Amino acid sequence: MPYAGGESPKVGDYVKNKFEQPGTVTAVHVTTEGQELINIRWDERAVEARSIEAAEFTLLAREAGQSRNPTH
Repeated sequence: MPYAGGESPKVGDYVKNKFEQPGTVTAVHVTTEGQELINIRWDERAVEARSIEAAEFTLLAREAGQSRNPTH
């Protein structure tokens, strides 16, 4: 599953979860069923969460020469 907005996850994406917690995607895993799981490094805790469904997140910014600041 892609992010809530339909975009496919990529390493370096800046995302937020339903609790508005922002973080950066550090890895993307695709299961044999086609499910996309991501690892997140949370901004406020600098702790990495592993293998969370990408569909639980909203893309804020994509790292392609753009800043890591959210673009609402």
